Amino acid sequence: MLGLFRTTRKTRQRSEEAGWLSPQPGGQLLQSPYRQQLIGALWDMCSMSRQVFVDYVQAPIERYAGLVQELPASESHHHAYRGGMLDHGLEVVCYAMRLRRQHLLPPGASPEEQTAVGELWTVAILYAALLHDVAKIIVDIEIHLISGRRWHLWHGPIPEPYRVRYREDRDYHLHETTNLLLVQQILSPKALDWLYSEPRVFGTMMYAVSGVPERGGIISEIVGQADRTSVSKALGGDPNKAFEAPTQSLQRKLADGLRYLVKEKLGINQPGAPLYLTDDALWLVSPRVPRELKAYLLENGVGGIPGDDTRLYDEMQAHGLIEANPQGQSVWPVTIVKDDWSVDLSCLRVPPALIWPSAEERPESWSGTLTIREKASKKGKKAQAEADAAQAPVGVTPTATATTPPSPSASVEVSATPSATDAPEQGTSTSTTETPGLDTDSLIDLVTGGETANTTMPADDAQTSGPSPVDTTHDDASSQGTKAETDATPHAAPTTTRGKTLGETFLQWLQDGAKSHRLLVNAPKAQVHGVDDTWLIVSPGIFRRFCHEHDGTSWTEVQQQFQKLGLHRVRDDGTNIHSARVDGQNKKGRLVKGYILQRADVLPIEQRNNPFLSLIEHRNMDVNDA
Repeated sequence: MLGLFRTTRKTRQRSEEAGWLSPQPGGQLLQSPYRQQLIGALWDMCSMSRQVFVDYVQAPIERYAGLVQELPASESHHHAYRGGMLDHGLEVVCYAMRLRRQHLLPPGASPEEQTAVGELWTVAILYAALLHDVAKIIVDIEIHLISGRRWHLWHGPIPEPYRVRYREDRDYHLHETTNLLLVQQILSPKALDWLYSEPRVFGTMMYAVSGVPERGGIISEIVGQADRTSVSKALGGDPNKAFEAPTQSLQRKLADGLRYLVKEKLGINQPGAPLYLTDDALWLVSPRVPRELKAYLLENGVGGIPGDDTRLYDEMQAHGLIEANPQGQSVWPVTIVKDDWSVDLSCLRVPPALIWPSAEERPESWSGTLTIREKASKKGKKAQAEADAAQAPVGVTPTATATTPPSPSASVEVSATPSATDAPEQGTSTSTTETPGLDTDSLIDLVTGGETANTTMPADDAQTSGPSPVDTTHDDASSQGTKAETDATPHAAPTTTRGKTLGETFLQWLQDGAKSHRLLVNAPKAQVHGVDDTWLIVSPGIFRRFCHEHDGTSWTEVQQQFQKLGLHRVRDDGTNIHSARVDGQNKKGRLVKGYILQRADVLPIEQRNNPFLSLIEHRNMDVNDA
């Protein structure tokens, strides 16, 4: 037997010297000190007997190890080294178990039910974490055997020495939908029977493994956060940041919104652009890009977004979406230079992998230079203010952004051989608090465009109804129920640094937003609608949206200054706010309230009426004439 072992070892050594990797039993692959420490941490975090742990945790992990062998987790991104797939899988499982301790599962169940099925939920999360990327070894790489055959892992573990090659035409999302192909090779029938004893647990886990997060629920959320933590650790980030994040899904929405803006909307790597990509980071010009992100999320109905820039930065930093400077703060002062053009800016630093999971997806890096300033000098602060002013809408004074004096960042090295000290801590669960956000009325107006959620009044009664829900301001000039300001005592309108009144600045912002499609028009959550061959702008939502992008301004003041432009249609009773009824199939009877522009050409876009809106006043006139 000893001779056979020596022969096998010599054969493996000769194969590896020739560039071939020899397959090994899963248990043997797990014997490295780092992997043993991960398994030990896992045992400490699982509240189950030793035999249950061996049968339902350790055995699936050994089968997983035997399947992934020494394959890397990626070609050139995280864990891109021999054995990286196994290390990544174990790390995600450990991080997921730490996160699981912060939750009482199933959500909303009685304490008795949570006690009865809690262990099953734990195992389901563990399995989902282990399986979350496993199909990459099927769809991302080609396995070539020493015998000349290509091997597909649905046939079972690799049977002989092998080499791997990454597919150039790979689909970076295909593995999510094909993970289930390997489930039965890793999970025993006994484990699947146990999961299926609670169909809800079984279904939630299967949806999570197959990349359907909206149905994978809390399991998808936990595994996703654990995955990002492992990736962050491999790329030099701080994995503990993920555990400071709230348990709500705001993290995913912030990340998805940022990906959309970077890939689809914002310019990159051009002088004056809001984004600059270097080899090791994506730099977001602050406060421009974060405010674009806030506006995009609010426009798409996402609640709980911090209204204050600093709180938003803290939230993003806690979730690991942006990297802290050496002082632990979010904003980095940088100098960007290309040829004769240069500018000092305050930026947020984002790991490129957050936007482009694969290095092949990334655009080319900035062709100029980007250096981190050690100090934000007076000259730099002045240049920053001028740059922010140039990027803000015409006539708006940008809010000053605090800068910090970090030292240049050190380059990040990815270790090919993780040390034992890198193992996840067996820390206690962290408490979470509700994310501070905008006031409820502001969120409702910004998200729904000012529709009253429960209004079902008929058109004939609209004119005699009580005050509208937006009639809450203490400024009579901005209240929708007051008379038009024909007799008001003239006083100087607030102006911006470029001499425009606040009303004119708002109008310019409205025109630019409509023309660039940054403001939705005639859409379910739009704040600009075509009615009666002109435009209705929703109040107070449109004014709050403007103020949300330009801190330090009262929406009632903006509304008042807009009225003074005299561009809106005044009703017969002297009031300013018009009501339109929604005739859509799902929102019949609801109202949209706002200002009607006297002329459609005030906005530089083609006028089209929203077929689902009709002015209530016009309906009443038709009824009375009849």
